[in-house]
Amino acid sequence: MSELCSDEKLGKNFWENVRARTFSGGGHSGVDEWIYIDIDFGKCKRVQELHEELKQKLELPDFYGCNYAALWDSITGIMYTPAYVTIHGVDEVPQELRSTVDKMIEIFRRAEAMYGDIRVQVGEERLGRMVSPFHLRGGTEMDEWIHIDLDFGKCKRAQELHEELKQKLELPDFYGRNLDALWDSITGIMYTPACVTIHGVDKVPQDLRSTVDKMIEIFTRAEAMYGDVRVQVAE
Repeated sequence: MSELCSDEKLGKNFWENVRARTFSGGGHSGVDEWIYIDIDFGKCKRVQELHEELKQKLELPDFYGCNYAALWDSITGIMYTPAYVTIHGVDEVPQELRSTVDKMIEIFRRAEAMYGDIRVQVGEERLGRMVSPFHLRGGTEMDEWIHIDLDFGKCKRAQELHEELKQKLELPDFYGRNLDALWDSITGIMYTPACVTIHGVDKVPQDLRSTVDKMIEIFTRAEAMYGDVRVQVAE
């Protein structure tokens, strides 16, 4: 769903890293030597400086978008892996930046939980959790599927549909609340393998039906492309 940039714009190194990560299954990269990345937020006084520190230390391209969604895309598809990331100076950032830093750390922790090729710590405190390789995208060998029930019947506005999705799929605060963000979340953020049941479709207001239909189409397409998401619409 997301628009892809041209190979020329992304550059050779980007695609080499994506191919290595994709075909390795994330965490089976065959690279014996992990790289160590130290990020120092203590010297940052503005949000832009936080992103500049990330861009420099993660060796991100010039088109890095300097926002939460761009950080997620960069961690999960652009930065070199496998990598140990240590974030320093969190207690030294100005108070008005603390919520921004907390969200950035949440993004790193979510990536650590989903992939086997990133490990993150904040100062001396270890964050995140390691998961079985079968929890990676396509990991249908897990015995226990999670069951998610979405109730669209109580939603009267598009925003409420996205809030239901955010809550039930356990999406992070940076979830963009649009159809592209939903695709990215289903195919790269939500926990899998999962059986998703959508209730109350016939109860949504008429002006929301096209939005709900597009959401169902996104789930159905993800089901067709991956083996770890199954969707049904309850009658």
